[in-house]
Amino acid sequence: EVYKLLEKYSIAHPEYKIFKLSEKLSFDKFPCVLKIHSDKVIHKSDVGGVITDIKNNRSLNAAKKKIINNLKKHNIILDENDEFIVEEEIKGIELFLGGVFDKIFEEVVLFGKGGVLVEIEKDITSIDTNAKKEEILKAIKKTKISKIVRIRFYSSATSESPPIVHLTI
Repeated sequence: EVYKLLEKYSIAHPEYKIFKLSEKLSFDKFPCVLKIHSDKVIHKSDVGGVITDIKNNRSLNAAKKKIINNLKKHNIILDENDEFIVEEEIKGIELFLGGVFDKIFEEVVLFGKGGVLVEIEKDITSIDTNAKKEEILKAIKKTKISKIVRIRFYSSATSESPPIVHLTI
């Protein structure tokens, strides 16, 4: 779902491929990362649902078996609705960008430092989708990751719409 959104707005992302549970995995970009994609799994890293630094297709399929076994140890049984995502592994700093629906503020964007420690570091801020430039900047600057992020604003199509934010590390 996130990849479709990134593609819709021409946002660069690692190459990826989605596989059904029953499919044999095959990928062309190494090293790569294998992740489980399932409604049964909230925090993939906590249950062994992510394997990194995979060097070839043989290791990729072995990683799939390992993830399935890891999940079984946590009493998570996969079915035909579950999938695997294989992504090109890119080294560097990960940013977290998400969205939630808040009962008070309605649509809210979440921003901060991403990666496997996102839950531990909790370097995340929330931004109302109708926020003005000053509010967006203030929210982003609350995060530690903002110290290495360059922020530029562009005017939106209408004066009522929030500005377009461009972040660069």
